[in-house]
Parts: sequence; C-alpha cells; structure tokens
Amino acid sequence: MSGLRTIDPKPFLARLPRGPQSVVGDRPELQWLKIAKLRIDPRYQREIGRRGADNIVAIVPQFKWAKFTPVVVAPIGEGLFAIIDGQHRTTAAAARGFESVPCVIIQVDHEDQADAFVAINANVTAMSPLQLHAARLASGSKAAAELAEACGEAGVSICRYPVPANKMQPGDTLAVAMLQSALAKYGREVLIAALSCITKTRRGNPGMIRKAIVQALCTVIEAERSWLADRARLIFAMQTFDFAAQFTAASARSIETGQAISTGLVEAIAAHLDEKITVPPAPAAAAPAKPSKSPAAPTNVRRGEISISRDEIIFNGQRLRVVPRAALLVAALAKAKPNCVGDEWLIPKVWTARPPNAVELLEQLIRDLDGLKKLGLEIRSHRGIGRQLVEVEA
Repeated sequence: MSGLRTIDPKPFLARLPRGPQSVVGDRPELQWLKIAKLRIDPRYQREIGRRGADNIVAIVPQFKWAKFTPVVVAPIGEGLFAIIDGQHRTTAAAARGFESVPCVIIQVDHEDQADAFVAINANVTAMSPLQLHAARLASGSKAAAELAEACGEAGVSICRYPVPANKMQPGDTLAVAMLQSALAKYGREVLIAALSCITKTRRGNPGMIRKAIVQALCTVIEAERSWLADRARLIFAMQTFDFAAQFTAASARSIETGQAISTGLVEAIAAHLDEKITVPPAPAAAAPAKPSKSPAAPTNVRRGEISISRDEIIFNGQRLRVVPRAALLVAALAKAKPNCVGDEWLIPKVWTARPPNAVELLEQLIRDLDGLKKLGLEIRSHRGIGRQLVEVEA
C-alpha cells in the first residue's frame, strides 16, 4: 500500500488565476432514480448514433455496477429529471432490465443544464492507449497479459507514457494498439519473430518498433512461415538490414507514388530475406497423375478459405501455381484485408474468374503493377488475358 499516491493540489496552486471565483452552488445529492423518470433534452443532447449504439450493444452483455458511473441529472419538475451526462449507459442499464440507476442530482436551471453538459463533456482527460493497456494489464485482462508476455519474449517494453523517439531505449515502443492488433491478426509466433528482428539486430534499433515496420515484418514472415522454424537464422539474416534507412526510403516513395509505407517495406524486407536465406528445394517426387478438371481442395482447407504457400495458392477448390514472390504479394493482400490497397472482393475475383480486365483489377490492388518486375515477380500470360501473377495448374 506504500506505493499509492494521495491527492495533492499543491503543485497546481501557483497556476490558479487570481481574482473572484465562481459560486459553487448547492451540493449535489446522490439517489437511485427510476429510469422511467429520466428525460433527454434535445437542445443539447445528441441522438444516439451508430457509434453510440455500438457502445450500448458492447456494454449490455458485460454490464457491471462496478463499471457504472452515476448519471448526472437535473430536476425539471413534475418528478422528472433531465439527463445531463449518461444517456448511453442509462440506455444500456434499461436494456439489461434494470429499472433504476444511481444518479447525481444537481440543482441548475434550464439554461445552466446545457452549460453543465458542455463542461462535463469538454473537460475530460482522455485516456491514452498506453494508459488503457496498463490499466487492462492491472485488471487481469487476458489479451493485455498475452501481449505483455509476447513483447517480453521479444525484448519489447511498452512505455507507460509518451517518449520522444530520440529518447527511446532499444525495445521501447508507444504502438500498443498496433501490437495488440498484430497479435490478433498474425498470432504469437509471427509477432515475436517480427519484433525480435528489430530488437535483436543492430543494437536494438531504438525507435524502430513502428506500425509500418512491424506490419511489414509480420506480412513477410507470415507469407514464408518456414522461416519461423529457425528464428535465430532469421534474426541473423536481418542483422544487415537498416530499418531506419529503409523506413525513410519507403516514406519518400509513399509521398511520390501514394504507395503505403508498409507496402514499400514489405518489398524491401522480402528482397533482403530472399537474398540472405536460401530455402532448400523440395525433394523430387514422381510425376503426379493428371488432376481432374476441377481438382478438389485438400481436406484441411475448407471452401472459402485461403491457403498460401511458397509455390501455390489454394482457394475455393482451385489450385493456383505461383512464383514465390507472387505468393508473398497475395499473402500481404490477404492479411491486410479489409484495409488493403484494394477491395476485399477483388482478390478472389482475380484468382477464380480471371476476367478479361484482370490487369485493370490487379492495378486496383497494387498501384504500381510494372514495379512488380523489380521485385522479381514473373508476369505470366494466360488465355491471352495479358500480364498475370498466377496460372491455373494444368
């Protein structure tokens, strides 16, 4: 208990303005009020929009009185009260089936109600993602604990407060929301490997645990999961990769071409690892029998799911042969959904239908189609359509 702080206003007294101060008014009362007696004043209260509705839907199944702050209300006559702050949580309580909620009753007239609404909603100290993560960790959140464990294994420390990039130590990061998202999307193994490529190379690369860099590393490693089998080899291969220089170069290209920074980094990291890590060739096998016209998908790939390997993509029962770098590109696009550079429906459309405007569709997925040649991609022709990344297995 010795680590707990007391309320101490002394550091702020010298900053208080001199002169007359406001009249504090009557002390508020605390009461449980019937929800049926509460009203919404449209003069200053907004309608419950989409975001508010989402909040209510999220609150109801997890409702706890320990998380419910009292509703601020003001009497308006006839035993009714206007809600000044708390219409969303009151609606959630009603949806959960409660008839009453705890309220703070303030004695203000009709005009001062709107003024109180502005003051309560404007003078709010927003919680930063860093503070929220620390609070969730202290509360025993499983997701926060899993992220802290993964970061600890990779030598990453999530800062408790904002730190300038030039003051960061190796492993320090502010990008907690991005890390949580990456853990959910790519999984623990991929995230640890990606972070280790930063923290365990070039003296820890301080200040380089950034959203674009981590996303690019995760995308590349996810596309070539064989590299996870020997993490030490992967880290050794990244020792000569200059994250700072590559991030600067990708940022400059982003300004010139509109290409996402992470996309440029995916290209640079993939090219570097392709050069440094030699993937052993697959053992020779007897020539397979000619498959049926519509080869069935393997039993471990359900219809609608995507299976991406170095040499082929399986999607909706179709097996597509690809060159390795094409698989990497497709994996990057698939993992980026729905926030990739193209629309979600375009990827399966190009894979399965191979329409006459395939090149146009691909150009919508990636801004610089001609630039693929620089990445070592083989641009093939299929059925006279033109440039393609994939061809159907014969």
